[in-house]
Amino acid sequence: MSQLLIPKILEMLIMLLIGFAMRRIGAIREEESRGLSLVCLYVAVPCAILMGFQKDYSPDTIYSLLLTFAVVIMIHVIFLTISVALRRWLHLTPLERLSVIYPNCGNLVIPLVMAVLGTDYVIYSCVFIAVQGVFLWSHGASQLSGLRHINLMKVITNPNVIAFLVALVFFFTGVRLPSVLAGVCSTMSNFTAPLSMLVAGVLLGDIQLEQVRQYRRLPLVLGLRLLLMPVVMLGLFRLVGLDVLLGMDPGALVVCFICCCTPMASTVVQMTQLFKEDEAHYASVINALGLLLCILTIPLMVTLYEL
Repeated sequence: MSQLLIPKILEMLIMLLIGFAMRRIGAIREEESRGLSLVCLYVAVPCAILMGFQKDYSPDTIYSLLLTFAVVIMIHVIFLTISVALRRWLHLTPLERLSVIYPNCGNLVIPLVMAVLGTDYVIYSCVFIAVQGVFLWSHGASQLSGLRHINLMKVITNPNVIAFLVALVFFFTGVRLPSVLAGVCSTMSNFTAPLSMLVAGVLLGDIQLEQVRQYRRLPLVLGLRLLLMPVVMLGLFRLVGLDVLLGMDPGALVVCFICCCTPMASTVVQMTQLFKEDEAHYASVINALGLLLCILTIPLMVTLYEL
């Protein structure tokens, strides 16, 4: 599996370097990269979710989806619990806690899953995206804003959640997108990785070494997100043997694990710009460097998973 993963990650690295070079030579401005990010968030990822559910209804698929739903909730509860302990021991800020808790399960995972497991398993990454969207716009938003009430409209109007709910309706009712619309959604979903990596490259192009040095806790946050959290979940999966215990599709569990190995969710950066603008640059640095380092850590973690 890692042999299939490495070429895809190398492709994504090249895309990131293209974005970096374009920013360095001034071919793309920061505000233009934000537009690309919005296209990814509001178009590419929702299209990927819709296409992920364009498959035949079967009892086995329903069972695997329900189990995946339960496992994803369990993963988030575990990450939240760990973050509470880390907050006390390491005095993590709200931004740092969210960076550790919430992985990038959309922009990165969908193309990786397609490369390693095939399009049939994208549906399970969509479950992770939808569940995380609810957690992010409830728990995440309250942590960054300091408000304790949950803005249900933010949760309900999240584009990924909307796409997930529509896709579920289509899945259970057997509705298939017209061929032309399906072709558009399929093509747009393929832009998920290029857009996200180009944006990450642009962010890296804006970062100066002196700026990185001022964030002394950056290695700690990246280490917790890219190394500690995946290792914890790897140990849990091995200890419990979820696929055997629950009769779960091993591929669905692999999707959940790949999600756990990714860097900070890009949505955290957008939420920081909304609620804590003074920490937005720090969030961008965590995101960009995490995307760069995960090119090494994801294959490492998947190799350990296969042992």
